[in-house]
Amino acid sequence: MPSPKFVAIVAPTLLFSLVLGLKAEEFEANSANSRWQTITNKIECTLTHSIPGYGKAIFNQTNGGKQQFALESILGRQHKGSAQIVVYPQEWKCDTDPVLLVEVPLTVGTEPVTLKKNTVYQLLAALRNGQSAAFVMKPQDAAFEKQCTGDDKIMLSAVGFQKAYKTYLKCIDNMVPDSFAELKETEIYFESGSTILSRDAEAQLNEIKEYILADGKIRRIDVTGHSDRKGDYISNMHMANKRMWAVKDYLVFAGIKPELFTLKGYADRMPIAPNKTAEGRAKNRRVVIKLYH
Repeated sequence: MPSPKFVAIVAPTLLFSLVLGLKAEEFEANSANSRWQTITNKIECTLTHSIPGYGKAIFNQTNGGKQQFALESILGRQHKGSAQIVVYPQEWKCDTDPVLLVEVPLTVGTEPVTLKKNTVYQLLAALRNGQSAAFVMKPQDAAFEKQCTGDDKIMLSAVGFQKAYKTYLKCIDNMVPDSFAELKETEIYFESGSTILSRDAEAQLNEIKEYILADGKIRRIDVTGHSDRKGDYISNMHMANKRMWAVKDYLVFAGIKPELFTLKGYADRMPIAPNKTAEGRAKNRRVVIKLYH
């Protein structure tokens, strides 16, 4: 067994050797295996880039939502620190310097690196112009090692981006205009004494139909019928039920599965406005549609 004095001399040397053995890593898809792929439907569009050995970069937009970006890693927990997002010029612009877009904080854990909306658009514009981009990782708790080895880089290649990006933009253009948050509760109004759907009501139902067919995750549709108090309870219940069935029949005829519906008539028992005025009664003559995931 070596003496304590010998160990004291060897340990720093061993540590220095280990540090020299460490290398800054650069994760990048080369021109042969650079892949950008799209996942598209009418409520969500996703553009992904696989980064060998590291994970993937994901651009995403939902209908009614904002453009988002996430850099996901398969390597496990990341260190606290920051990431610099750097855009490099095209290869033929050898006299142009890289541009630092932004530096974002990194938190300890497995959460992906995300960017604010403006930076996401800047990153998309750079890739569209044929420029590569890098996430330069600067962990705070590895400062000594990185002084000797440099910072890890996660590269986003522009090779293959253009074609996938066109598909991504087309998907965004074709998304249904309304989101689940906007349509999860909708009121359809009727004229006094009428169960006929107006043109405005049909337009509302067409928007709901289009969303339900695009979503694919709607598990229940509640439809409730209501009336004003102009008449006795029995006639008001009859009117509320006929309005409720008119709405359901319209949606079923448009292609919505009938087994998704639950129906209930309330007549004049659940007013949302005073029945003393014409304006109040108009608000109470309604069918309420609620969507559930």
